Amino acid sequence: MQKKKETPFKQALRLNDSLGASLVKALEDAGYTAHRLRGWQPRPEKGVRIQGVFAQVDEEGRLRRALIGSESAPATLQLFVSVSNLARPDQKLYEIAGATGGDNKFGPVITVSPYAPAAKFEMEKDPNDQSLKELSAKIVVDLTALLKANPFATSE
Repeated sequence: MQKKKETPFKQALRLNDSLGASLVKALEDAGYTAHRLRGWQPRPEKGVRIQGVFAQVDEEGRLRRALIGSESAPATLQLFVSVSNLARPDQKLYEIAGATGGDNKFGPVITVSPYAPAAKFEMEKDPNDQSLKELSAKIVVDLTALLKANPFATSE
C-alpha cells in the first residue's frame, strides 16, 4: 500500500483515510447510516461515535501511539477502536501517559481507558485494500454485537 518516496505524514494520512473509507462502506453495507466527521464539523446529537488509535509496543513493553511511516514501526500495529454514545459526554479512548523522553523513534506512551468500550485489532503496518476491508468487517461485527447487548449505547 505504501507509495514510493511517500513521507511518513502522507503515509499516515493515507492509512487513516483508507481505513475510514473502508469502515464507512462496511457500516453502510451492514445497514447503518455512517458519516465520517472531520475535526471542524459539528458532532451529531444522536448515534454512536467510532474512534481509534494506532499503537505499538516499544522495546520496554510500553504501549505507544504508533508513528506511521517511521522505520521503528513493527510489522504489525495494534488498532484500538472505541464506541461512544453521541448524546453523552465523550469518553477518551486513551491518555498520553508521559513524555517520550526525547526519543523520536516512537510516539508518546499512552494508556487505553478501561472505561471506554474498546476492542483491539492487529493489523499490518502497510495494509492492502483487502486487509482493510476484512478489518472493517470485524469492527462492524463487534459494533453490532455491542449494540445488541447494550441498547443504551446509542441515542437513536
